[in-house]
This record gives sequence, C-alpha cells and structure tokens, in this order.
Amino acid sequence: MTIPAKLYKYCPVGPYSLRAIVHAEVNHCAPSLFNDPLDCNPTLQIDNGPDELINLLRVMRSHEDTPSFENRISALYFLAGSADLPEQREQNFCRLISREILQGLQEDLGQRGVLSLSKNWDKPLMWSHYADQHKGICIEYSTKNHNFPNLGKVNYNSRRSISANDLYRWKVRGDKAAAKRVYNTYFFSKAPEWGYEEEWRDIADKAGVHHREFEITAIYFGIRTDPVWESAIVKMLNKDRDIKLFKVSPGEEHFELLADEVDRQKIEEQGIAQPNRAIIDMLNKKPSRVVELDKQQSAAGSVLAGLARLGDPMFTIPDPLLTGSASGAASRAITQALAGSTVIRPDGIESHAAKAIRQAVEGFGTQMKHEDNASRILREAVEGHAAKLKTETTAERLLREAVGDVAKGKKGKAQF
Repeated sequence: MTIPAKLYKYCPVGPYSLRAIVHAEVNHCAPSLFNDPLDCNPTLQIDNGPDELINLLRVMRSHEDTPSFENRISALYFLAGSADLPEQREQNFCRLISREILQGLQEDLGQRGVLSLSKNWDKPLMWSHYADQHKGICIEYSTKNHNFPNLGKVNYNSRRSISANDLYRWKVRGDKAAAKRVYNTYFFSKAPEWGYEEEWRDIADKAGVHHREFEITAIYFGIRTDPVWESAIVKMLNKDRDIKLFKVSPGEEHFELLADEVDRQKIEEQGIAQPNRAIIDMLNKKPSRVVELDKQQSAAGSVLAGLARLGDPMFTIPDPLLTGSASGAASRAITQALAGSTVIRPDGIESHAAKAIRQAVEGFGTQMKHEDNASRILREAVEGHAAKLKTETTAERLLREAVGDVAKGKKGKAQF
C-alpha cells in the first residue's frame, strides 16, 4: 500500500488547531466519540463452536479468577434455555457469549485513539462537516521520510463483522495474520456512504493528545474563515516561510474549490489596527477648538478651510452654522457629520449628501444609485480620498480641492 505524499486534517479554528500548528500536537480521538455509531463498533461472525468461544473468552478475561469465570459461563448456559432443546440452546449460548467477547474486544481496542486524515484538501463536504462549515482551516501534512506503522487507508467496501475464528486464532494461538485482519476490520472499515472522505487513519495505543510525527507543509483557509484568524496565523508563522498558506475560493463554472497563495507580506505589513483617536476623543469629550468663520467664504467653505488649518477633525462649530438658517444643506451635512451627530435635514428627510457622509462616518461608504458630484466628493473625502471628476464645475472643483487639502492634512485656507 502506497501512502500519499500529503495528507490533510480539516478542523475548526480554535485552541486545538492552533496547538496542532504551534506545539506539534495531534488528537487521536476515542472511537466512542465518533459521529458514526457503526464506526469501530463491529459485530461478531460466529464461525466457531461453543468450546472454542469459551476458550477465547477465558483468554480475554485472563484477569478474572477461575471461579468467577466458571460462574459466568454457567449463567450464560442457564440463560440459553432448556437442555431439552440442545440445538436451540447452543445457538442461544453462542449469541450470549459473543456479546461477552465483543465487550472484551471493546475494552481492548476501544481504548486506542484514531487520528483521521483525508487524501485531499478540496472536498466541499469535508469543509462543511469538519471545518466549521468552511470557517475553519485544513492542515497539510507531509508523510515523506517518516515511518508510520499504524497508518492505513479506510476500506469502504469491507464487512462490518469480525470473524470469531480470526479472533480465536489471534488471542489463543498468537496468529499475526489473523490479528491483522481483526485490526483492519475494527479500525479501517466504514460504510460505502462515507467514501467521499477518502480517509486515512493513524492509530495510537491510547486516545488523547500526542506529539505530531507529521511535518506541516501548508495551511488552507476556508471560504468563510474570519480574516482575523488568517491574519493571526500569518503573523504567527512569520518565521516559518517553508509552510505555504492558501486561501480557498469557489470555482466560477463548476462546483469546485480553488486555492490561491496568501500574500503574507501584505498582511504582515498591516500591523494591528489602532483605534480612531477622533472617535475616542469625542467620546471622552476632549476640549475642542473653535473654527472662526470667514465672512468672505460660504458656510461650507469656512468649515473645510478651518478644518484644513487645524489639521484635526476635533473642533467646535458655532451654533448658527449647525442650526441656523445661514447654514446650507451641504455645510450642515459636513458639520453634523464631523461633530458626530446624525446627519439629517431639518424636515427629517436625509439628503443624498447627508446619507453618503453618515455612512462613511459610520465606517462604510456606499455609492448611491443617484449620486450627484457634490455628494460623491463629500463621500470620497470622508472615506479618505478625493478623486478628480472628468467634468466639474468651478464650485465642484473648489469643493474637491478644499476637501483634498483636508484629506492630505494640509494647513491653509480653502477659498470658495
């Protein structure tokens, strides 16, 4: 059997997956915790007689003293029925003792742990079932230059039952080939419906967390993985450039998953986002400075010019400018937005310009279906840039240039 060069572990993002990356840990799960109750839970094919089954159980119950074992066998014969029907009694006895044998097998093999891996990273159902509905990650392991005596491929066309004769030959006679058949049926047999998993398993003597023998060669971020986790893992692996990082995306024409390598440098250069000092200062009611109006400018021009001179969005705007009749719709929208208040018209109806500014101040800017040049200029300014229009009036140019000075932090006067 040829082991694939790469094997994959689908998992949610959380403490266990991060420990798998950072501390080289893997979790061998107890079979009793599997999502398939038939998995590692075989039946027993009775192909031995009563005497051999009794000897098999005696070996499996070797820790039990002889009187207790003999009492157990006597109780099973009693439950099997009347001696007047020997054939029926023997069948019932074999069924009863087979339950005892299976219980002993579970006490033996059921304590072991199973690490489930997959042959491929691009299976949508695997992302849905094991990687938190595409919000998790898929870790790629290399099997190169490693010896895995307990690594095997799951058989989706095998029988669920274990031969009692194989179990007898293993436990009583020490037959290694029979032991291998029992072992494979127990750990590596699943129903055909699970075939999409293309599963490979590594078996440990005990369930629980163990040191990882596999080398991580890549990590795939799911379609819905939170960018915060992506950024955290990128920065966590900034010195491990040999581990490739990929972002999964859906195909355009077919139901397939594609992967593009992550631009690690771009994410690393972003650093940690700092809080908006203007908002914090406003919440803390930091003392503000007053913008003095220039009589030669319009109200909107004075606000923009004053802001450009101060280079700071924290200022106090005279009340007449905010609420008085001298305030035009544009200037009122600007001043109210900068002051942190709701941007609305006096009649309660929000203009396009006001809506653009409000949305930008709230953290997002959405271009409206019907957006005039002035609204666009104001929206783009609050978003942090001012773009020259292909065709613009003198007023629009002056507004854009004034806003541009504000956005660039220039000091001086923007005349309207």
